[in-house]
Amino acid sequence: MNTISIVALWVFLPFVSSAQNIAEFTSAMNSGDAIKIASMIDSTTNLQIEQKRSRACKQEAEKLLQDFFIENPGTKLEIRHSGNRNSGNGAFYKIGTLTSGSNSFRVFVLFETKKDQLVIQELSIERD
Repeated sequence: MNTISIVALWVFLPFVSSAQNIAEFTSAMNSGDAIKIASMIDSTTNLQIEQKRSRACKQEAEKLLQDFFIENPGTKLEIRHSGNRNSGNGAFYKIGTLTSGSNSFRVFVLFETKKDQLVIQELSIERD
């Protein structure tokens, strides 16, 4: 492999990984997979689901998300906006609309790169 190919791989691989993680997150939200979403969370995260706000570990987040998806089955997440946080840690956010039946929720998720892995630092699901 020549030097240009190696440099291109090194530069673009994080973007491919990020896109894959975003696709996994979106798929997990669409299917109500609390276990998958919790697996993407850092050791603790800022979590808000409707009026419940907490600093939650993975297990707590999984339980809260399971409860949410039981009450709001058949979800569909549509990402509406993306942006970067200028924090030097590769942080970026996504804002979307989650639809469940006649209910609509605003979703905010903040991702950060830690030890070459993309993790969720903050997740908010609020009724629109």
